[in-house]
This record gives sequence, C-alpha cells and structure tokens, in this order.
Amino acid sequence: MKRHDKKVNERLAHVVEKYIHCQQKVAADNPIVADSAAKMCSIAIWEMWALTQE
Repeated sequence: MKRHDKKVNERLAHVVEKYIHCQQKVAADNPIVADSAAKMCSIAIWEMWALTQE
C-alpha cells in the first residue's frame, strides 16, 4: 500500500465522506436525486482510486 502525506490523506478522507453522503442519497424517493447520487458515488470511487495510485 502506498504511503501518503497529510494533504493526500485529508483529501482521501474528504472523498470518503462525500461517498458516504451520496450512498445515503441513493435510496431517496426522488428518482432524479437517486440517479445523481449514484453517479456521484461512481465519481467518488474513481477519485479514491486515483488518490491511492502511484
């Protein structure tokens, strides 16, 4: 596993928080909100992946 500096760790923690928030919105009654949240989750997963690569 790659070791990161404090700045990258803080960005990664922020992305994880965004992902958790979006996951909660995926179950929304409004289909527009649920669809947008699902797309944002995909983006957050990509961001987490990108931050952990060398």
